[in-house]
Amino acid sequence: MDLGQTIKIQSVQDTDTEEFRQIYDLYRRIFTLEEETESFDGLCASMALNGNPDLTRKYGPFQEIWLSARTPEGRLAGGADFNVFILPEQACATVHITYIFSDALCRNAGIGSALLQHIESEARRWVASQGFPMNYPLHVFCEQNAPERMSPEEYRRDAEAAGLDPCQRLIWWLKKGFRRLDTEYVQPPLSPQGKACTNLSLNVKTSKRLFPSAIVSGHLRRFFYIAVFKARTSHDAQTEEILRKIEAMDSIPVTGSLKEYRELGKRFSLQGQCRAS
Repeated sequence: MDLGQTIKIQSVQDTDTEEFRQIYDLYRRIFTLEEETESFDGLCASMALNGNPDLTRKYGPFQEIWLSARTPEGRLAGGADFNVFILPEQACATVHITYIFSDALCRNAGIGSALLQHIESEARRWVASQGFPMNYPLHVFCEQNAPERMSPEEYRRDAEAAGLDPCQRLIWWLKKGFRRLDTEYVQPPLSPQGKACTNLSLNVKTSKRLFPSAIVSGHLRRFFYIAVFKARTSHDAQTEEILRKIEAMDSIPVTGSLKEYRELGKRFSLQGQCRAS
Protein backbone atom coordinates (compact mmCIF):
# COMPACT_ATOMS: atom_id res chain seq x y z
CA MET A 1 0.00 0.00 0.00
CA ASP A 2 1.37 3.39 -1.02
CA LEU A 3 0.53 5.99 1.61
CA GLY A 4 2.92 8.57 0.20
CA GLN A 5 0.22 10.29 -1.84
CA THR A 6 -2.40 10.35 0.92
CA ILE A 7 -0.58 11.14 4.16
CA LYS A 8 -0.84 14.56 5.72
CA ILE A 9 2.53 16.15 6.48
CA GLN A 10 2.75 19.26 8.61
CA SER A 11 5.44 21.15 10.48
CA VAL A 12 5.47 20.97 14.28
CA GLN A 13 7.29 23.91 15.83
CA ASP A 14 5.79 23.97 19.33
CA THR A 15 7.51 21.42 21.58
CA ASP A 16 4.93 21.95 24.32
CA THR A 17 2.24 19.97 22.50
CA GLU A 18 0.94 16.41 22.51
CA GLU A 19 1.80 16.19 18.81
CA PHE A 20 5.49 16.80 19.46
CA ARG A 21 5.51 14.32 22.36
CA GLN A 22 3.98 11.64 20.12
CA ILE A 23 6.58 12.26 17.44
CA TYR A 24 9.33 12.01 20.04
CA ASP A 25 7.95 8.73 21.41
CA LEU A 26 7.92 7.22 17.91
CA TYR A 27 11.43 8.53 17.27
CA ARG A 28 12.74 6.90 20.46
CA ARG A 29 11.26 3.53 19.51
CA ILE A 30 13.15 3.60 16.24
CA PHE A 31 16.48 5.21 17.18
CA THR A 32 18.04 2.94 19.79
CA LEU A 33 21.79 3.69 19.67
CA GLU A 34 22.55 6.00 22.59
CA GLU A 35 25.17 8.11 20.81
CA GLU A 36 22.72 9.06 18.04
CA THR A 37 19.61 9.75 20.13
CA GLU A 38 18.67 13.02 21.76
CA SER A 39 16.75 13.43 25.01
CA PHE A 40 13.38 15.16 24.94
CA ASP A 41 14.85 18.11 26.85
CA GLY A 42 17.76 18.25 24.42
CA LEU A 43 15.45 18.48 21.42
CA CYS A 44 13.40 21.18 23.12
CA ALA A 45 16.57 23.14 23.90
CA SER A 46 17.66 22.93 20.28
CA MET A 47 14.26 24.07 18.98
CA ALA A 48 14.28 26.98 21.43
CA LEU A 49 17.29 28.42 19.57
CA ASN A 50 15.19 29.24 16.50
CA GLY A 51 15.31 32.99 15.98
CA ASN A 52 18.11 33.52 18.51
CA PRO A 53 19.49 36.98 17.56
CA ASP A 54 23.06 36.34 18.75
CA LEU A 55 23.34 33.12 16.75
CA THR A 56 21.76 34.73 13.71
CA ARG A 57 24.31 37.55 13.79
CA LYS A 58 27.15 35.04 14.10
CA TYR A 59 26.05 32.36 11.63
CA GLY A 60 23.31 33.87 9.49
CA PRO A 61 19.63 32.84 9.39
CA PHE A 62 18.81 29.28 10.46
CA GLN A 63 15.77 27.23 11.40
CA GLU A 64 15.11 23.78 12.86
CA ILE A 65 11.89 22.15 11.69
CA TRP A 66 10.08 18.98 12.77
CA LEU A 67 7.53 17.26 10.56
CA SER A 68 4.77 14.83 11.41
CA ALA A 69 3.18 12.47 8.89
CA ARG A 70 -0.29 11.06 9.55
CA THR A 71 -2.48 8.65 7.61
CA PRO A 72 -5.93 9.77 6.42
CA GLU A 73 -7.29 8.04 9.55
CA GLY A 74 -5.06 10.17 11.78
CA ARG A 75 -2.47 7.54 12.69
CA LEU A 76 1.05 8.90 13.22
CA ALA A 77 2.98 7.24 10.41
CA GLY A 78 6.36 8.98 10.64
CA GLY A 79 8.32 12.12 11.25
CA ALA A 80 11.45 14.06 10.45
CA ASP A 81 13.78 16.64 11.97
CA PHE A 82 15.98 18.90 9.89
CA ASN A 83 17.93 22.15 10.07
CA VAL A 84 18.16 24.81 7.38
CA PHE A 85 21.11 27.22 7.25
CA ILE A 86 21.86 30.21 5.05
CA LEU A 87 25.57 30.40 4.17
CA PRO A 88 26.04 33.99 2.97
CA GLU A 89 29.77 33.44 2.44
CA GLN A 90 29.02 30.61 -0.03
CA ALA A 91 25.88 32.15 -1.58
CA CYS A 92 23.84 29.04 -0.83
CA ALA A 93 21.63 27.37 1.74
CA THR A 94 22.08 23.93 3.28
CA VAL A 95 19.82 21.38 4.93
CA HIS A 96 20.86 18.82 7.53
CA ILE A 97 18.41 15.94 7.83
CA THR A 98 18.96 14.77 11.38
CA TYR A 99 16.19 12.20 11.63
CA ILE A 100 13.65 10.75 9.21
CA PHE A 101 11.58 7.74 10.26
CA SER A 102 8.34 5.81 9.85
CA ASP A 103 6.27 3.56 12.07
CA ALA A 104 6.91 -0.17 11.67
CA LEU A 105 3.32 -0.74 10.51
CA CYS A 106 3.74 1.84 7.74
CA ARG A 107 7.04 0.64 6.26
CA ASN A 108 7.44 0.26 2.50
CA ALA A 109 4.45 2.54 1.99
CA GLY A 110 6.21 5.61 0.60
CA ILE A 111 6.35 7.52 3.89
CA GLY A 112 10.11 8.15 3.73
CA SER A 113 9.97 9.36 0.14
CA ALA A 114 7.07 11.69 0.89
CA LEU A 115 8.85 13.12 3.93
CA LEU A 116 12.05 13.64 1.97
CA GLN A 117 10.22 15.57 -0.75
CA HIS A 118 8.46 17.66 1.87
CA ILE A 119 11.74 18.46 3.62
CA GLU A 120 13.19 19.97 0.45
CA SER A 121 10.06 21.95 -0.40
CA GLU A 122 9.66 23.17 3.19
CA ALA A 123 13.33 24.19 3.27
CA ARG A 124 12.93 26.17 0.04
CA ARG A 125 9.86 27.92 1.40
CA TRP A 126 11.74 28.92 4.53
CA VAL A 127 14.74 30.16 2.51
CA ALA A 128 12.35 32.25 0.40
CA SER A 129 10.81 33.66 3.59
CA GLN A 130 14.26 35.06 4.41
CA GLY A 131 14.30 37.09 1.21
CA PHE A 132 16.14 34.67 -1.08
CA PRO A 133 14.76 33.31 -4.38
CA MET A 134 13.04 29.91 -4.46
CA ASN A 135 15.78 28.64 -6.78
CA TYR A 136 18.59 29.72 -4.41
CA PRO A 137 21.23 26.95 -4.39
CA LEU A 138 20.26 24.36 -1.76
CA HIS A 139 22.51 21.48 -0.68
CA VAL A 140 20.98 18.67 1.38
CA PHE A 141 23.10 16.65 3.83
CA CYS A 142 22.30 13.68 6.01
CA GLU A 143 24.14 11.32 8.33
CA GLN A 144 23.95 7.56 7.86
CA ASN A 145 25.06 4.70 10.05
CA ALA A 146 28.16 3.28 8.37
CA PRO A 147 28.06 -0.54 8.52
CA GLU A 148 31.84 -0.83 8.48
CA ARG A 149 32.08 1.39 11.57
CA MET A 150 29.38 -0.34 13.63
CA SER A 151 29.82 -3.14 16.13
CA PRO A 152 27.81 -6.34 15.46
CA GLU A 153 25.53 -5.44 18.37
CA GLU A 154 24.95 -1.91 17.05
CA TYR A 155 24.21 -3.32 13.61
CA ARG A 156 21.70 -5.83 14.99
CA ARG A 157 19.90 -3.28 17.17
CA ASP A 158 19.71 -0.75 14.35
CA ALA A 159 18.32 -3.29 11.89
CA GLU A 160 15.74 -4.63 14.34
CA ALA A 161 14.50 -1.22 15.51
CA ALA A 162 14.35 0.28 12.01
CA GLY A 163 13.04 -2.83 10.29
CA LEU A 164 15.66 -2.22 7.62
CA ASP A 165 19.18 -3.53 7.17
CA PRO A 166 21.68 -0.62 7.34
CA CYS A 167 23.14 -1.65 3.97
CA GLN A 168 19.69 -1.58 2.40
CA ARG A 169 19.20 1.85 3.91
CA LEU A 170 22.32 3.11 2.13
CA ILE A 171 20.88 1.83 -1.14
CA TRP A 172 17.57 3.59 -0.47
CA TRP A 173 19.37 6.90 0.06
CA LEU A 174 21.54 6.28 -3.01
CA LYS A 175 18.39 5.96 -5.12
CA LYS A 176 17.31 9.35 -3.76
CA GLY A 177 20.56 10.89 -5.01
CA PHE A 178 22.60 10.87 -1.78
CA ARG A 179 26.23 9.73 -1.75
CA ARG A 180 28.99 9.62 0.82
CA LEU A 181 31.56 12.32 1.35
CA ASP A 182 34.98 10.71 1.65
CA THR A 183 36.13 12.58 4.74
CA GLU A 184 36.51 11.90 8.44
CA TYR A 185 33.21 12.47 10.21
CA VAL A 186 32.42 12.34 13.91
CA GLN A 187 29.25 13.79 15.39
CA PRO A 188 30.08 15.47 18.72
CA PRO A 189 28.25 14.34 21.88
CA LEU A 190 24.62 15.43 21.94
CA SER A 191 24.88 16.20 25.65
CA PRO A 192 27.71 16.94 28.12
CA GLN A 193 27.29 13.42 29.50
CA GLY A 194 27.15 11.75 26.09
CA LYS A 195 29.74 10.25 23.79
CA ALA A 196 30.77 11.24 20.30
CA CYS A 197 29.13 9.18 17.55
CA THR A 198 31.89 7.60 15.47
CA ASN A 199 29.87 5.12 13.40
CA LEU A 200 28.42 7.64 10.94
CA SER A 201 29.18 8.82 7.44
CA LEU A 202 28.22 12.23 6.05
CA ASN A 203 26.19 12.12 2.85
CA VAL A 204 25.10 14.81 0.41
CA LYS A 205 22.64 14.91 -2.45
CA THR A 206 24.81 15.44 -5.51
CA SER A 207 25.74 13.93 -8.85
CA LYS A 208 29.24 15.41 -8.75
CA ARG A 209 32.43 13.47 -8.12
CA LEU A 210 33.86 16.30 -6.02
CA PHE A 211 32.02 18.57 -3.59
CA PRO A 212 33.27 21.99 -2.37
CA SER A 213 34.85 21.62 1.05
CA ALA A 214 34.05 25.24 1.97
CA ILE A 215 30.32 24.47 1.82
CA VAL A 216 30.78 21.34 3.94
CA SER A 217 32.82 23.12 6.62
CA GLY A 218 30.45 26.10 6.73
CA HIS A 219 27.47 23.77 7.03
CA LEU A 220 29.00 21.56 9.72
CA ARG A 221 30.20 24.49 11.81
CA ARG A 222 26.63 25.73 12.01
CA PHE A 223 25.12 22.29 12.59
CA PHE A 224 27.60 21.33 15.29
CA TYR A 225 27.65 24.57 17.26
CA ILE A 226 23.93 25.34 16.97
CA ALA A 227 22.05 22.03 16.86
CA VAL A 228 24.49 19.67 18.57
CA PHE A 229 26.22 21.91 21.13
CA LYS A 230 23.06 24.03 21.67
CA ALA A 231 24.83 27.39 21.17
CA ARG A 232 27.89 26.53 23.21
CA THR A 233 30.37 29.39 22.92
CA SER A 234 33.64 27.57 23.66
CA HIS A 235 35.33 25.64 20.88
CA ASP A 236 35.42 21.85 20.91
CA ALA A 237 38.89 20.49 20.14
CA GLN A 238 37.77 17.36 18.27
CA THR A 239 35.23 19.28 16.22
CA GLU A 240 37.74 21.97 15.32
CA GLU A 241 40.22 19.32 14.20
CA ILE A 242 37.63 17.73 11.90
CA LEU A 243 36.69 21.13 10.45
CA ARG A 244 40.36 22.05 10.02
CA LYS A 245 40.98 18.91 7.94
CA ILE A 246 37.98 19.67 5.75
CA GLU A 247 39.00 23.30 5.29
CA ALA A 248 42.49 22.20 4.23
CA MET A 249 41.00 20.59 1.10
CA ASP A 250 39.65 22.38 -1.96
CA SER A 251 37.04 19.70 -2.51
CA ILE A 252 35.96 16.37 -1.05
CA PRO A 253 35.65 13.18 -3.12
CA VAL A 254 32.12 11.80 -3.37
CA THR A 255 31.79 8.02 -3.12
CA GLY A 256 29.04 5.43 -2.89
CA SER A 257 27.57 3.16 -5.53
CA LEU A 258 25.22 0.21 -5.72
CA LYS A 259 28.20 -2.09 -6.20
CA GLU A 260 29.99 -0.63 -3.18
CA TYR A 261 26.96 -0.96 -0.91
CA ARG A 262 26.29 -4.52 -2.08
CA GLU A 263 29.86 -5.39 -1.18
CA LEU A 264 29.34 -3.87 2.26
CA GLY A 265 26.23 -6.01 2.58
CA LYS A 266 28.15 -9.19 1.83
CA ARG A 267 30.57 -8.32 4.61
CA PHE A 268 28.32 -6.86 7.28
CA SER A 269 24.59 -7.40 6.76
CA LEU A 270 22.68 -9.82 8.95
CA GLN A 271 21.77 -11.88 5.89
CA GLY A 272 25.28 -11.84 4.53
CA GLN A 273 24.19 -10.02 1.41
CA CYS A 274 22.64 -6.74 0.38
CA ARG A 275 20.18 -6.79 -2.50
CA ALA A 276 18.69 -3.70 -4.05
CA SER A 277 14.99 -3.44 -3.36
